[in-house]
Amino acid sequence: MLLNAFTPLAQAFGLTVAHSLWQIALIWLIFKLISWRLNPRHQAMYLLSLTGMLASIFLAAFTFAPEWWRITSV
Repeated sequence: MLLNAFTPLAQAFGLTVAHSLWQIALIWLIFKLISWRLNPRHQAMYLLSLTGMLASIFLAAFTFAPEWWRITSV
C-alpha cells in the first residue's frame, strides 16, 4: 500500500533525472564554448559558472512539475 503512494513520485523523479542528464550536458557544452572566449576573466567565469548551476536547478524544477502533473492526472 505504501509503495503505491510513492510510485508517481518515483516516476516523476526518474524522468526528471533522465531529462536532467541531457539538459546539464547541454548547459556544460554552452558553458565550455563561452568560457573558451572568457578564459582570462575570472569574475566573468565565476558568474558564468553560477549561471550554469542555477540554470540546471531551474531546468530540473521545470521538468519535474509537468511530469508530476502528467503522471498524477492519469
